[in-house]
Amino acid sequence: MTSERGPLPDFLAPLSWTAARFYGMGASFVHRRHRLRGGTRVPVPVISVGNLSVGGTGKTPFTRRVAEAIIAAGGKPAIALRGYRSRATNGSDEAREYQESLPGVPVLVGADRASVILGALESAPGTFDCVVLDDGFQHRRLHRDLDIMLIDSSRSDVFGDLLPNGWLRESVTALGRADCVVLTNHLENCGSPAFDRLAGKHSENAPVVRCRHGWSEVLHHDSTSTHALSVARASSRFPNVLVITGLGNPDAMIKSVQDHGFSITQHLRHRDHAAYTESDGRAFLQRGSSSDAILVSAKDWVKLRELSCFQTSTTPILVPQVRIEFSSGEFELAGLLSKACGRRIAL
Repeated sequence: MTSERGPLPDFLAPLSWTAARFYGMGASFVHRRHRLRGGTRVPVPVISVGNLSVGGTGKTPFTRRVAEAIIAAGGKPAIALRGYRSRATNGSDEAREYQESLPGVPVLVGADRASVILGALESAPGTFDCVVLDDGFQHRRLHRDLDIMLIDSSRSDVFGDLLPNGWLRESVTALGRADCVVLTNHLENCGSPAFDRLAGKHSENAPVVRCRHGWSEVLHHDSTSTHALSVARASSRFPNVLVITGLGNPDAMIKSVQDHGFSITQHLRHRDHAAYTESDGRAFLQRGSSSDAILVSAKDWVKLRELSCFQTSTTPILVPQVRIEFSSGEFELAGLLSKACGRRIAL
């Protein structure tokens, strides 16, 4: 589990505690204002996938799983996201990842998601009949038909304080707004009963879903081609890997790498949404030369593969394909999705 302490160093604890109180008052004011005003309604169902804390909880693979289920049921979803640290030339990390993993699905990027959705409906009517919001729980300006809250069971930050004294964007009482609580990375040895009690206390009427992030396959990239390998084949062929992460919660990925049979020779950890340069790329490849392969997330690969040094390198690159695996509650979630979208959806 990660520390409950926030992003500031310990010696600033008195200041961060005071700042968290002001942050909480501001969050409460925003909540009351939106509760009175309500959010903008758009003429298609809106499903929000979000969380309470800063950092990764697995929103991207979960949002993708929801979109895939809607597509399988005959629906036409769009993905709407803010596009954090978006760049004019390439767009945000998540937007590019969605565009690759969900070909043909509109990816709508903008801070004012209601305006972006309404604009897309006007300019291209009929291209989508529902919207899945990535990181939408705090985006109260848009009315949603289903609010799904993700909590990472491998992290303890949800038991901590508000920013900047902790990692919470809102108090845990905000769980009461959720229509469904999903415990990701749910394992019995990760303090799961405590998370179950937390969800039950603050979201009494919301079903609790439990899932983990599995790997369906591993994509092997080289300078000329891409091959899909089974996880077992990838770990036996490339047992020793250099891992590069620019994620909100890299610890979860590191554990997955080890659980799937790889030995990590080195972990190069970068901040979330890191922007990689050619110099970075050359350094990564040099360090990876003593390993069997370099292993990165799909989120990082969409950026690294654009570097010329990676395009010409013969170093094997492995990109795990993450898939949500439910252990309980998927039928309740499917029922909520079916009701929100007006069609029968299975997970």
